[in-house]
Amino acid sequence: MFAYPAQAERTELKVPIVIQQSPAWCWAATSSMALRLVGFPDINPAKNYQCGVVAAAFPECLDDCTKCERSLGTMTSMVGVLDRYRDLALQMTGDSPEIRPSYVAYPQWKRITHSLDLSYPVIAGISPDRRPSNPAEPQHTVLITGYDDNHRGTGEQWVIIRDPYPYQGRRSPYASAGYPYQQATGKAELPWRVLRDRMNLTSAVFLESRGS
Repeated sequence: MFAYPAQAERTELKVPIVIQQSPAWCWAATSSMALRLVGFPDINPAKNYQCGVVAAAFPECLDDCTKCERSLGTMTSMVGVLDRYRDLALQMTGDSPEIRPSYVAYPQWKRITHSLDLSYPVIAGISPDRRPSNPAEPQHTVLITGYDDNHRGTGEQWVIIRDPYPYQGRRSPYASAGYPYQQATGKAELPWRVLRDRMNLTSAVFLESRGS
């Protein structure tokens, strides 16, 4: 099982970190973590999962993902990438988990925790430096992997995330804000209000199954 029982106050999905291989590939690394967790195979011939995601976004780079070291553009585009990855996995392996990616602007706490309780991580768009004018155009993407609705008995809602950016030589925005961050695992824990208001969570992509 990925998570603790749904009625527990704390739920955390066990997600190994995937470090982005290019400064522009936070979306690819985050998607790699999410897709692998829900059971998708590696479709890249060289067994570079992240490159398989890049190829799903940019078919012209199927043979060499390094030709497409660029950002995805918007979070709405990520829905199409996940759909294409699902179709490619089905075409190449004959089997693929049934997911229905969906984009949500300004996602709410209950929507996120519902997905996590079903053992689906949430791809989140954040902008630590400034709030974007278009919620679908965040500075960065991270993966929400857990929550605590009564952190240490305080009654405050906290979230757990995996951030694919290595932050080598610089402090992460979480550590700078005074919250727990593990560089080796990309794991950060912080209050929901901080993620929403200070880190400017403006968009999310959910990967729930068709029957959820």
